[in-house]
Amino acid sequence: MLSATALEPEQESNYLDLANLLLINRSLPAALKVAKRTTEAFPNSQQAFGLRGSVELKLGQFNDAIDSYRKVLRIDPNNSDAALGLAEAQYAAGITKDAIASFEGSLKQFPKDARFRLQYALLLLKESETGNAVSEARAEHLLKSAIALSPSLPGAHYYLGDLALKKGQIAEAIWYLERATKIDSRSAKVHFALSRAYRRVGRKQEASREMAFYQNLKESESTFSPDDLSPQ
Repeated sequence: MLSATALEPEQESNYLDLANLLLINRSLPAALKVAKRTTEAFPNSQQAFGLRGSVELKLGQFNDAIDSYRKVLRIDPNNSDAALGLAEAQYAAGITKDAIASFEGSLKQFPKDARFRLQYALLLLKESETGNAVSEARAEHLLKSAIALSPSLPGAHYYLGDLALKKGQIAEAIWYLERATKIDSRSAKVHFALSRAYRRVGRKQEASREMAFYQNLKESESTFSPDDLSPQ
């Protein structure tokens, strides 16, 4: 693959394939290096800048990611991946007002894309940790509307279950968390939350089973870091 980029530098796909391969192997610094080379070679490529932004976001280079995603949106204002990445990078950079504005705009621009509702809900849940009941209620509404748009979205089920668990609404928590495990059985934190919920209602055998799943998955994470419950 490395030789492919050297022999055929005019082929953007070679750069993109190499960077994605490095991402799969979790070689983030090397992936960023290739992504930067790609944007230099193809300065008008939304794919190149989108890839660069995603790597920068993963590396915690949030301001750089913001710049990369903005370049994508200048090329294609309707690129939903870049719009989502921009909002996430803005929030990660601590620019909360800009992130909220980006999410609000994207909800109108991409009303059927459940990812925006899920990720915006996560921002609001974080903000609600200071006791902001309005943010929590809005987050819950967004999560439910995300499920209405995309019933197989594991993250929305998990966060609704976790929210219900925190409120002491155990039956509702179990309902959502059981569905999350059916959609994504490889998520450690879903099994952990479900174990807690079962234990709260005295279902000790099921709680122990879920805790065993959780522990096995956490051991796997020492080698492989499974994706979060956010949609891809």
